[in-house]
Amino acid sequence: MSQDMRVITPKYQATLEPPVIGAALVEASISYDGLPVAIWSTAEDWHKFFGRSNGGCTANAYIDGIVDALLTRHNADGEVIQKTPIFRFPVCYPHIQSLPLGAFLIIGARCRWHKKENRADHNAFIYNFEGKLIRSGTVGDGIEEVQALSDGTFWTSYFDEGIGGNFGWGSRFPIDDPDLHYHDPIGRTGLVHWNSELKQIWAYPTMEELRPRFGDRGAFYATMYRSSSMNFDVDRTVVLPSTSHFIVTIENHEITRYVNTQGDFKGLPSVAISGDRVLIWSWRGKPIITLIDISDGYRVVDNCELRYPKEFDTDSFSSSNYIGPTIHDIDEDGVWITLDINDVWPDE
Repeated sequence: MSQDMRVITPKYQATLEPPVIGAALVEASISYDGLPVAIWSTAEDWHKFFGRSNGGCTANAYIDGIVDALLTRHNADGEVIQKTPIFRFPVCYPHIQSLPLGAFLIIGARCRWHKKENRADHNAFIYNFEGKLIRSGTVGDGIEEVQALSDGTFWTSYFDEGIGGNFGWGSRFPIDDPDLHYHDPIGRTGLVHWNSELKQIWAYPTMEELRPRFGDRGAFYATMYRSSSMNFDVDRTVVLPSTSHFIVTIENHEITRYVNTQGDFKGLPSVAISGDRVLIWSWRGKPIITLIDISDGYRVVDNCELRYPKEFDTDSFSSSNYIGPTIHDIDEDGVWITLDINDVWPDE
């Protein structure tokens, strides 16, 4: 890799405006329309959204006590354009997405299966414009990413505990007790598509289902064993399984394309895509942007060093969304930056 790489700096878009003076940002994400949505609370209650038990080893699924929140939508300048109060906010480690008609989708990252009672807790909640709960359901444990689409459906991806099983989800091993009811993890294949009724409409294939298309070795690399990098868009979903060997394209619930990256990327890189142009963010001692042309197989066009704008705090918690050609990042202070593949693609 050349030592004189081109330097890319994401665009500073805006800083999210608090809905009230002194509000603390709990979580923010980018909606299907490319605009931010966020959860806010008080500085005193902020920590309750991230509660842990067992000496800090286990993330709580539900908030301990009564906590209120404000859900907001923002315009491209970060200004609040909708403010919805939620009383008795339900879940810890929440994800937020915008739905049509001013509704919000809230999903908690953790969800418990109760073996003795043969039931799961609810961790998905839909609130209307006024903050009234209109629907709740279960979308599984170990939620890594959530992205809603303009048709009201949404995708969930899962980290390793949501795939392999925890919080009561999983197989009978090592106990086979007839009085206990076992349930496979909902996210066992790593990716699920849901409708607006919180019903599952498609799940990523298992390794056995992938074998006819990929072969034994390809199916192994295309299977998700832990959280993977994904890009959610209206027309297609693009996945980099955690092995990072394939760029997998899903259209109409079918895998329509897969490109072997030759194992160039380790860990959990981020991906943006525009036509046959692919941008992958990875870490190789420093943040690196790799631009790839997949029009005829796999060809690296450029490797670039990523440098953040001065407004963005790289040491703070940030949330990321990958929608079509654009990667969005929002830090804990509400600073929103974007990187669009078409803005950084070199002239060839």
